[in-house]
Order: sequence, then structure tokens, then C-alpha cells
Amino acid sequence: MARKEGLPGQILPGNMSMALLARMVSDWLPEARLAKLGVTFRGIVVPAKPIVCSGFVTERRDHDGKLELECDVILEQSGERRITGVAVLELPRS
Repeated sequence: MARKEGLPGQILPGNMSMALLARMVSDWLPEARLAKLGVTFRGIVVPAKPIVCSGFVTERRDHDGKLELECDVILEQSGERRITGVAVLELPRS
């Protein structure tokens, strides 16, 4: 079916790729709430090939008594950035 649509074969659905990025930030800071996740799909992600999810904090700010972290997030496969995006995490003030 995928080949009929011009794809190289089975692909990972976009929502699954986004879920992997969401899981990465949730595992990194389990006490945080993922407030926003926006991504841009730059290429096809295929199953059965290793992927690398990474990210880094780009901004830190106080918002309504909470600490907000804005992070760039990246999903790479075969050395290419397939998905890039921005995650916003909210942390309660202690």
C-alpha cells in the first residue's frame, strides 16, 4: 500500500514520532507538565532503523508562578534530522 503511494515502504506515522519526542522530554523531567509540543516534519521516519531523539533548553522564564522551559527537540535517523520542533515544559515553583 505504501509503495502505491510513492513511499519507500512502511513508514512511522507522524503522531508516533511526536509521541517519541514527548516521551523523551517527559522522561527527562518527570515532574514537569508538557504544555506545548509543535513539530515540523522534514523527512520520512521508517521503522526498524535506529533513531536518536535529542533536545536542549533554549529559554527559561517565569510564567504565572511557574518555571517554563522552552526546548528545541530533534528526531534524527540515518544522520538526518527528520523532525524538529519546540516543546514547552512547566515546572511548579518549590
